Amino acid sequence: MKLYALAACALLAACNSDASGPPFGPGDIVYRLRPQFITYIFDDSSQAGLVMHLEWLADSTFFGTSCIGFSPASATDTTGTFQFYTVGGNQGFLSQTINGVQDTVPGLLLSGQEGTHGTYTLFSSGQVVLDWADGGQVTRYFDPQANIRFIADTLRSTADLRYNGDSTRAQWDVRWVLGNCD
Repeated sequence: MKLYALAACALLAACNSDASGPPFGPGDIVYRLRPQFITYIFDDSSQAGLVMHLEWLADSTFFGTSCIGFSPASATDTTGTFQFYTVGGNQGFLSQTINGVQDTVPGLLLSGQEGTHGTYTLFSSGQVVLDWADGGQVTRYFDPQANIRFIADTLRSTADLRYNGDSTRAQWDVRWVLGNCD
């Protein structure tokens, strides 16, 4: 299974590391993705004759990393800029069940629409709103409907996204923990 994942990762253009390194400065507050805390459940029954269930395997091998760094204008400021940095494919594995047949397949954590930077607003509840300056329509755990908030040393994003009535549903719980992006 690991060889299959390495081959799949090698085929992805996103697997190329950024040789320049993380863009974070000394005053930035940086959170690094913790793949073991990823929860993703996807159910789709929108197509006749097809029932699909995907579930992230958090204890499987994960390739790559992503970090998000916040630069407040001052130590007490609730607004500022952020940068999103990725290395590698950010790929793990999913348990896939289609019409009752189960398999393990590679899964990409990133949608490919994430940008690299933007501005943020932090509210007293701990909720943070990200306004991306680049990239495409952000989805998944960065979807505008997602609940993104700081809890102690963790940046946590939860989202319960529904499409096609309720016949397609994606549930996300992704966490970044305060620390270095190395």
